[in-house]
Amino acid sequence: MSNKLTKALNKIGKLVNEMNTFNLTPRDPPPTIDRETQSFIMESKVIGREREKEQIVSELLNPPRERDNISVFAIVGIGGAGKTTLAQYVFNDERVKEHFQLSLWVCVSIDEFNVIEIIKSIIERASGDASKNSKEMLQHELRKILDKKRYLLVLDDVWSKEREKWNELRMLLCSAAGAGSVIIVTTRDQGVASTMETFPNHNLEKLTDEDSYELFKNRAFGAWVEKPTEEHYEIGKTIAHKCGGLPLVQLPSEMRYLINLRHLFLDGCPYLKHMPIGLGQLNYLQTLTKYVLNPSKGGSIRELNQLNLLSGHISLCGLESIRDRDDAQSVNLAKKTNLCSLELRWNDTLNGGAGSSKPILEALMPHDKLKYLHISGYRGFGFPKWIMEVQIISSLKGLKLNWCINCAELPPLWLLPLLEDLYIEKMGNLISFVGSMCKNVEGKKSLIIFPALKNLTIRILPNLESWHEEGSESVAFPELKTLAIDGCPKLKSIPTHVSLLTSLELNNCTEIKLRQISYLPMLSKLSISLNDMPFREPDAFRPPKNIEELKIVGYENVYPLEEEGELLISCQTRPVLRKLTILKSYCFLSCGPSKVVALEFWKYFAAVEYLVIDQCDNLVFWPEEELRSLKCLKNLFVFGCRNLTGALTEQQQASSLDYYLTPPLPLPHLEQFVFERCPELVQVPFVCSKPLKDLSINYCPKLNIGEMLTHVITDPTELKHLSITPSTHWSVWPDNMKHLPSLDSLQIGWYLGIELVPPGLHLPSLTKLNISRSPGESFPPCLHLPSLVDFVIYECPGIKSFPPGLRNRLPSLQRLFIDDCPALERRCRSGGDYYDLVSSIPDLVIGTYRHNWKSLLKNLPCIRSS
Repeated sequence: MSNKLTKALNKIGKLVNEMNTFNLTPRDPPPTIDRETQSFIMESKVIGREREKEQIVSELLNPPRERDNISVFAIVGIGGAGKTTLAQYVFNDERVKEHFQLSLWVCVSIDEFNVIEIIKSIIERASGDASKNSKEMLQHELRKILDKKRYLLVLDDVWSKEREKWNELRMLLCSAAGAGSVIIVTTRDQGVASTMETFPNHNLEKLTDEDSYELFKNRAFGAWVEKPTEEHYEIGKTIAHKCGGLPLVQLPSEMRYLINLRHLFLDGCPYLKHMPIGLGQLNYLQTLTKYVLNPSKGGSIRELNQLNLLSGHISLCGLESIRDRDDAQSVNLAKKTNLCSLELRWNDTLNGGAGSSKPILEALMPHDKLKYLHISGYRGFGFPKWIMEVQIISSLKGLKLNWCINCAELPPLWLLPLLEDLYIEKMGNLISFVGSMCKNVEGKKSLIIFPALKNLTIRILPNLESWHEEGSESVAFPELKTLAIDGCPKLKSIPTHVSLLTSLELNNCTEIKLRQISYLPMLSKLSISLNDMPFREPDAFRPPKNIEELKIVGYENVYPLEEEGELLISCQTRPVLRKLTILKSYCFLSCGPSKVVALEFWKYFAAVEYLVIDQCDNLVFWPEEELRSLKCLKNLFVFGCRNLTGALTEQQQASSLDYYLTPPLPLPHLEQFVFERCPELVQVPFVCSKPLKDLSINYCPKLNIGEMLTHVITDPTELKHLSITPSTHWSVWPDNMKHLPSLDSLQIGWYLGIELVPPGLHLPSLTKLNISRSPGESFPPCLHLPSLVDFVIYECPGIKSFPPGLRNRLPSLQRLFIDDCPALERRCRSGGDYYDLVSSIPDLVIGTYRHNWKSLLKNLPCIRSS
């Protein structure tokens, strides 16, 4: 094996030398067929992209600039660099999920930029409805879905540079965008980013040799080899180096000659379009995670016939291309008894093929010890016999069914004794979750339905009305721990007998009453959202007694749950709720329809440490009485409250001659304070008696930040992060903020007339500095930051020079990013008088040009699939 790897390595080296000799440069051809990517990623398998992810997440949460409420970012890199992976990594970050009200992923991936198809895809992913075809109807539906929400849209793998089409799409996306909305574009072509006027651009850098080897090791040896031999280690390190830092460089066209190959991992290859011919000759192959069918490129499904040693997981993609039942039967899945996980995927989910899908799925019957099954895009009318009679799938522990659009009922999954995880999505004809077959099974008067199920997710089932038939004596879901229901407007309740439920998420389920949720004894995490759904009748609610995290979105007519005339509050029970998010839910604030009713809720919130108030436009004065009850509050976030002024009420004015001398809200434990997009905010009503660690005030143009910093922050010595978009009222850096010994990160934008780094400012621990939108022409001569590692400067067109002795002033600098600073950029590029000064910085980005791409291309090996 070692000799073969050595020979392969020598061949790769020879090809690289020949490429360099003839001055060949790699170029990505336009895609010939559509590919489909999706937003899910296993974060534990992402290697070497943590820093890029953190930078992008920071920019998403604090967009550098907005035009028509939308910022457009680009991730640019050559094929295989990991653009989609990075976008998935960002898309699934919990902070991103919480920040945006709507998150959508659309794979473009074709040379023609078809605006109508992209709009259809957005609507389809948001609502599951793909029925509308006229442009006018699509525009109306798009505006209805976006509806001024702060949304995140990923357009993956964009190729077209047609500016007119992009402008048309952008106009539609802007027409109903909420403030702070962001579009992320992934592309191989810098020209696409220019066409789409993206900012900032993230030019994806190559992986380090260490990260490349870690990725290679995981793919080549997997979990079966705990520690490679010294010889394999050295060969692997050399191959990883030859791959030039590109994560997706795994398929030689003559793979059939690797007759001793045991493990082939392809689950991280979203660009894979077809399989190499002759794969069926690898008789010793034990792992093949993905098999892509593409008849025009060769690689028949019959190649899998003799590969009966396959184990672990396999995903069969492109099953719509199989037209012959015999071809499907030749896969011989029933004899591949070492497989424990199987995915069957039809990619073309909307066009035809319904008649042929069922016999194909019937022929793909696996063995009866399979543990995990995923069926996606199946278009048959009903499931085949091996699924409906459940004997073959009786060992399943996990099942996922999505886009099975023509199936009107589920198989009798409730009979499966080992099933723990179930995901059902986009089955528009499903009415009842458990069919009539569960009644009197095997002569039993009662039945335990889903006896082992622990995790259940159902999404976009618009006609689902019930869980099982009324009047049944059966016990349902006795072991259920987590439940997520999204887009089921006709469903009237959550299941009964779910006393062990710990996590519940309800989105757009207008018929489910909150009263029954209030009594769930073990529930610790709850998210309830209406997302601007039509008005619903008044409802009663109290947080379940063991709730720790609560998110409420779009509720305007809820009152505290009472029983026998008494409010259900136990003075003997200490509240355990720690994290609370209120978004567009006015009935929970005293600015809502009833102040008395709203304040009753806050008796449940006394232990809250983390509070988010988002887009509550009825809020004008500070919710003083609500916040006064939060004695444990550590983290306070206020976003997008467009009418919040922070001014004193008449009662507060009568009791205080000086606003800042006797602030109404002492918050003794506050550590993090974030205010964003509150355009009317003029005052902050509390003093931080405990040293603050994190302060962000952005896009609050009427707030006198200098005065606020002077009076609110009594002790800045422990401040670690400061992010400020100043207002026209700020002209002097406060004296109490000149000694910041612990500050690690500073972001300042849009500053007008203030000295950025005034004399005497002491920042010995600062490692990250981000400066934007400065009207000044130079940096102050006192700039000296001994610990600075990461320096970002953008939209500062007036800045033309650095202070003398830059590298001595910034001795630890590892990354310099300069964009939209034309004069400074010219001096820093090759041939400019600053080039020698900055060229040795390891990570240097000047404008849209990343200087270390040259070394990446130099090492690029020619081992792509033909």
